[in-house]
Amino acid sequence: MRQAFEGVIHDELPIEWDELTKGNFLLNRDFLEVVKVSSNMPFRAVTHQKYCCVEYPIKLNLLSFAKRAKLHVGITIIGAPVSIGKKGYVGDIGALIADYKKRKGIFLVLNDDAPLHAGNNRSGNTLPSFVLENDFADMDDYIQKLRSSYRRRVLLARKKAGSLSVKKIDSGSYTEQMHGLYMKVLNASKYPLETLNSSFFKLAGGDLYCFFNGQEPLAFVLVKGIEDTLYFIFGGMDYSKRDEYDLYFNMLLLVLELGITGSFKRIDFGQTAEQSKQRIGAIQSSRYMHIAAGNKFVDFTLTRLFRFFDYKLPNEKLNVFKQ
Repeated sequence: MRQAFEGVIHDELPIEWDELTKGNFLLNRDFLEVVKVSSNMPFRAVTHQKYCCVEYPIKLNLLSFAKRAKLHVGITIIGAPVSIGKKGYVGDIGALIADYKKRKGIFLVLNDDAPLHAGNNRSGNTLPSFVLENDFADMDDYIQKLRSSYRRRVLLARKKAGSLSVKKIDSGSYTEQMHGLYMKVLNASKYPLETLNSSFFKLAGGDLYCFFNGQEPLAFVLVKGIEDTLYFIFGGMDYSKRDEYDLYFNMLLLVLELGITGSFKRIDFGQTAEQSKQRIGAIQSSRYMHIAAGNKFVDFTLTRLFRFFDYKLPNEKLNVFKQ
């Protein structure tokens, strides 16, 4: 007889939720309530004596990180339904996995900051985040500390965008035209999960900065400071103008400058676009995923094959700064 799942599933966040999940901004009630009205992924909260998490169902290609191959299966993601490289649980991951194995289905924990213990086959790499430790006095100090080839890259990018203006905008002024820039990035993504409507950018908090050519928005970044870290949350970009103005690299430079002028200890540039983020000086910060299934045979098979599902981390390490 199958053991009963011990977690309590909530369609609405329980009253004590923030107290149970403190320390993880992705699980903050206010943030999740914004996600609820702006994401196409309905999620539920789960509470347990040893863990708390959020989960949502999705049809996912388990071979997303493999070239060409596809294996679409119904799966439950344990993580916040918003593509930010932070885990969507607090508490004991061992207890969480043991409990979820009592339920029917396949379950995938995303964006954990540590693997399970050595020799455990149910952990693998997912997309890493890229983080820059900030010890710069200002942007000039940053530029002077770059090696010559990377300094030229930064100066050339700034020159290309020299005719553009950058403005901080009130979140209530976020327009559907700007949202179209987010949708262009989403539609170009190799690993899309959720789609957010414009409400997210108006309600999520943080700071919005937009690149304008005259009155026309060409790109934007949404950043959010949490304690001593500045997070690059989302962005949008007109791909038809990307190369002309070196838009994406200038978006990264803007996030960098905001982190430096805001005196944040670190700047988290998020996942994907590895090469560009490494060239700006950010260092890879590994993220992990763990898989489990309620059926013993499926669980055994998945754990033995999981190494074929995980993300192959880049081997290239760039020496961006002078020694």
